[in-house]
Amino acid sequence: MKILIIDDEIRQGIPLQKLLKKEGYVAEFCSEATEGLYQLQEISYDLLLLDINMPHLNGFELLSRLRKHSIETPVIIISTRCAFDDKITGLNIGADDFLTKPYKYEELLARIKAVLRRSKQKVSSVIQIDDLIVDISKRSVFRREKEISLTSREYNLLELFVLNIDHILSRQEILENVCDINYDKDNNIVDVYIAFLRRKIDRDSPIKLIHTKRGTGYYLSTKSK
Repeated sequence: MKILIIDDEIRQGIPLQKLLKKEGYVAEFCSEATEGLYQLQEISYDLLLLDINMPHLNGFELLSRLRKHSIETPVIIISTRCAFDDKITGLNIGADDFLTKPYKYEELLARIKAVLRRSKQKVSSVIQIDDLIVDISKRSVFRREKEISLTSREYNLLELFVLNIDHILSRQEILENVCDINYDKDNNIVDVYIAFLRRKIDRDSPIKLIHTKRGTGYYLSTKSK
């Protein structure tokens, strides 16, 4: 995966570039937005990490130009600007995520992986895991060639699992991504919908796909951990 970092703060950009390389990414760094814009027009990247406050051309202006030229490279904005309006502006003009400085490297890495997963999903809307087939664009689900009817929330839960295959999701992660925001984190709604989904996805199949990691969360995989 090829990542471009555009940030006029060299003391932040270079260490981040080194850390990403250690994680196995091909990471490049630009300290000037105009140079970064030129590279994005000439080279295909899998992800852009973009600062806002830069001289001559700020991050919002750069991102707007990319989208106007149909350059759909996924973008995570990373900035000291943390106002609600700034986040809304960034997302509305085409950013995929927004992270406020200072940040923990582990959180950035998790967000990078999430954005890259979503980007891959856009390439192919049909995902097959063993005999389970999920068509993201049609929101349809088949198991053993039989269509399975799911409620909206059950489908959203399954899609979250499918897009995070083999990754253990905590109850809080599931609550934030699938359930309504006003649910109490101690509510057992997550366990209830896991049970609903298991009955529809796994009950009639010899291979169970939805697993529990005791004390940690749930995950979808062809193998239990």
